[in-house]
Amino acid sequence: MRSLGFSLEQVRTFIAVASAQNMSRAAAAVHLTQGAVTQQVHHFERALGVQLVERTRHGIRLTPAGSAVAQACLTAARELESIEEAARLHRTMEIGALRIGAGPTCAGHYLPPLLARFVQQFPQVEIVVTVGNSPSVAELVASGQLDCGLIEGPAADPKLEERLLLQDELVVVAGSGHPLARSKHVTLADLAPHRYLSREPGSALEHSAREMLGDAYDRSPHLVLNQLDAVQAAALSGLGYAVLPLVAASRELKERTLVRLPVASKSRWIRAVRRTASRVPAVDEFWRFLPAAAEAVGTDSDPS
Repeated sequence: MRSLGFSLEQVRTFIAVASAQNMSRAAAAVHLTQGAVTQQVHHFERALGVQLVERTRHGIRLTPAGSAVAQACLTAARELESIEEAARLHRTMEIGALRIGAGPTCAGHYLPPLLARFVQQFPQVEIVVTVGNSPSVAELVASGQLDCGLIEGPAADPKLEERLLLQDELVVVAGSGHPLARSKHVTLADLAPHRYLSREPGSALEHSAREMLGDAYDRSPHLVLNQLDAVQAAALSGLGYAVLPLVAASRELKERTLVRLPVASKSRWIRAVRRTASRVPAVDEFWRFLPAAAEAVGTDSDPS
């Protein structure tokens, strides 16, 4: 391994600067003076041969090179933490920390039973879960800000390794009092005059919904709600029709507060993703654990 022209302390300091976008707050975070932080950043810039930060009237901001280097620093810092975790694994039989991202359906229905099984085997592991739409979770995993993720669509990122876990079914629903729920025969053309209850553009659910609904997706007026629970609540209130995961709506469908419309459903894979190059002990253990646990969870959560 060749000698590097910069120090780990410079990397640590620059991560704090990139996160805070402010020298004084970064100095407080790393317990250095503001002058020492400024000097560390200058040394880091000279070692790399690029400008990382630039001053503005309101403080500092990262240059494009600075943003790219900051992402690389975050990834490198997490991999360096794995050295200590690997030693602790062999010394105490503990695993360390695990930072997991999850799409809304995964966070609400698939991840909790998986984690319940995981912590039975590794009770000392520290777990932090971040919930976001699937594209944002995949991006955070690829950048090293999360260790792994459970998402509801393909990641399409060469830096990520994917593992298919189980299949999730999407259905079209409306509240029991909605006019569509009282119709025995509903076509896609019949949906168009009614309000469609949408997640945020770019989410994995909306990508699948567009495929399911065809022209009706664009022709229907949209009510955009950023949370899956909010979409379901709006459907229950009769505000419109929605595409929901069957696992999320199963109780309401059984109680007939939601009605499944006679539109073809769509299956999608729930996937686990991690960085291809990552070998953090906690992630390795979770990755090995997932297939059998997901099979059990899929059987338990089958809404039929």
